[in-house]
Amino acid sequence: MRRISIQLAIAFTAVALIAGLWMGHGYAAGSAAAPGSDLDPLVTKSYVDDAITQLSDGIDDVVVQLTNKIDTMGKTEPGDATEASILHVVSVPPGGRLIAYEGTEFILRSGNAVAIGSAAGGIPDLTAGRDLANNTAIPANHLLLFPRSDQRGVKASTAIIVMVRGKYSIEP
Repeated sequence: MRRISIQLAIAFTAVALIAGLWMGHGYAAGSAAAPGSDLDPLVTKSYVDDAITQLSDGIDDVVVQLTNKIDTMGKTEPGDATEASILHVVSVPPGGRLIAYEGTEFILRSGNAVAIGSAAGGIPDLTAGRDLANNTAIPANHLLLFPRSDQRGVKASTAIIVMVRGKYSIEP
């Protein structure tokens, strides 16, 4: 009886060892690629160093571009078209003209001024819901919108202070 159990144990161990070797060999053969093949290319140290240098140069260029863009953000000149959401407080002397470009908004805060219209029409007063014709007095604290860049604006009768959003120019 003991002899049968030893023979059975040896047979079972042999079968397990053969099965393990067979499965391990198949697993190793499937995962390992031949050196130099597409799955496992051979590269030199200089190739790797060049690739790293190219990547770091590309990253440095992007960092410089982003830094320049961040530095220029928020730096706009009064009357610049890129500052569509910034309100500027502008003073205009008596007799001065504030000429607006397309899409510019004005609010007269103090002083007296008249509208400078064009052949295409006056200036839309969004607060009152009407059009201000040429030489019409501009009411204080009304939002004016300039629809075109056709020399429309305001002419100061006295010294005025105007809040401006958008592109404009001041003429004497």
